[in-house]
Amino acid sequence: MVDLSGKTGTIYSTFDVTFYDKNNKIVSSDIIIGTLPTSTVRLPIYPMKNVPIDVESSLVGADNLAANHEIIKAVATPATVRLVGDQATLDKIETVSLEPIGINGLDTTMTVSGELIVPDGVRLLDSETVSILLEVREMVISQMYEQLEIQVHGRQGRANVTLSIPAADLTIEGRYSLVSMLSRSDVQLFVDVTGLTPGVYKLPVSVLVRDADATIELTTKISITEVTVTIDQPK
Repeated sequence: MVDLSGKTGTIYSTFDVTFYDKNNKIVSSDIIIGTLPTSTVRLPIYPMKNVPIDVESSLVGADNLAANHEIIKAVATPATVRLVGDQATLDKIETVSLEPIGINGLDTTMTVSGELIVPDGVRLLDSETVSILLEVREMVISQMYEQLEIQVHGRQGRANVTLSIPAADLTIEGRYSLVSMLSRSDVQLFVDVTGLTPGVYKLPVSVLVRDADATIELTTKISITEVTVTIDQPK
């Protein structure tokens, strides 16, 4: 057995040979006639470096995905690989590249295999094939609607309802295919006075975009979050 603890360079040395029996026990040198055998060992030890895999530069067609789609993540598993070689050569290597991966027209998330391009002068300790996750989504856009009237829901009978602020601005963010199809008539701001008696209240301003399902999917931001509502009952 050659002890490699703390070794950083090539080992070239002569060692005594130890014999073991079939039970893996050391055989006493007393039974050996003559000079104890030795063995000369030359064991190269090379520096090693963990290097990240460069996925982005391997993607061909990233600017030509399916219409209104974008890549939000492109990662390799493993994310790094081990290289061994001369220290001066390793010091010059910052990343390991991949063979080109064509993604023209891609419109969905997928996982593909990537082949590493091993730099000259070094050796790869890991597999030359890695798994590449390409996370693709529809582009996210935003649309702003200025001075939307705040409507009143749940008004009872002849009650007069007045708002301290009658209109507000709304910004909507979400999938391109959904946001781009919206018009001002699809968007509604409102306060709910259902069951309220005459008086003055601070009520939240709610948003409805087309329907409940669409509203849940979208991100909305209102210029005001609540208004003062005054309810009067005419005599």
